[in-house]
Amino acid sequence: RLMVKISQTESLIDPLDFRFRDGRHEACRGDNTWKPVTFVGMCFLCPQDESVLNESDIQSMEFVHLVRDWEIDFPSIVLTYKPDDGKALYNRIKVMTNHFGG
Repeated sequence: RLMVKISQTESLIDPLDFRFRDGRHEACRGDNTWKPVTFVGMCFLCPQDESVLNESDIQSMEFVHLVRDWEIDFPSIVLTYKPDDGKALYNRIKVMTNHFGG
C-alpha cells in the first residue's frame, strides 16, 4: 500500500490525507483540519507483515500479481494528480480512462 512519510511523526500518512496547497504540503488531522507538514518521501506498507519499503528498496518497478490476468477487473475509480485547474489536462485524463476502462 502506498503511503507518505512526513518529518513531524513516525506514523505513515495515507496519500488521500496528504496534499500540496498554496505552495506547501499539508496533512489531514483526525479532526478533519489540515496542518502544514514537511514531506520526506513515499513508501510502501506491506499488508502481510506491516513492513515498510522505501522507494530506494524497490529493485524493479514491474507490476506483480498472484492471479491470472482474466481474474483482474479494471478498477472502477482512477485517482490522478492535477497540478492546476486547467481543463486540458482534465480532458486528457478523462479520454484515457474512457479508452482503457470504457
